[in-house]
Amino acid sequence: MRGVLHVLSAVCVGACVTVGQAQVAGGAMPGCPVESRCPAVAGPGATPFQLAFAAQVQMLPDTWDVMGLRVDLVSGCNRNVSGLDLGLLNESDGWEYGLQVGGLWNDVHGSMAGLQVAGLVNTTGAKDRCQGLQVAGANLGGATDGVQIGVFNEAAGGMTGVQIGLVNISDRPLMGMQIGLINLNESGAIPFMPIMNFGF
Repeated sequence: MRGVLHVLSAVCVGACVTVGQAQVAGGAMPGCPVESRCPAVAGPGATPFQLAFAAQVQMLPDTWDVMGLRVDLVSGCNRNVSGLDLGLLNESDGWEYGLQVGGLWNDVHGSMAGLQVAGLVNTTGAKDRCQGLQVAGANLGGATDGVQIGVFNEAAGGMTGVQIGLVNISDRPLMGMQIGLINLNESGAIPFMPIMNFGF
């Protein structure tokens, strides 16, 4: 398997368009969904395609960015991902922009913009922004703008939008609606309401 991945890696490196090093001090990688919340990127380059069997057995190292398609047969990890991200366990050390579909878990350490769908858990950086739609058993986002649908939903940086689940938590003021058995708006005028809660 490792030998096959090495061959594929050589082919991909020869064919892909390398974005090159982004070394502008204090800047962010082009395409970052929330530039003000994304760290400067000084990775070796970017590829339009990544194939991974596991986080340490993949075509290109986890320091590379993926701008296109990433397929994680079991698990995979890259710095930033933009485009379509498919696998069992998907991980990004930085930001993610696009569609991320995980059989079990999607884990974005930074900001996320787009759609996350997982069999068990979606996570984004607790101090970063999540913009779009999260659908999973449990959804854990930072400052969330959009919709969370799951058994357990939490927006650590506050929720602007809608949470639908059995347990919904907005750690900072809610700007929108919570629908579920337990709805917590921890910094709001009404911190707890069953069935439905609002914040404006």
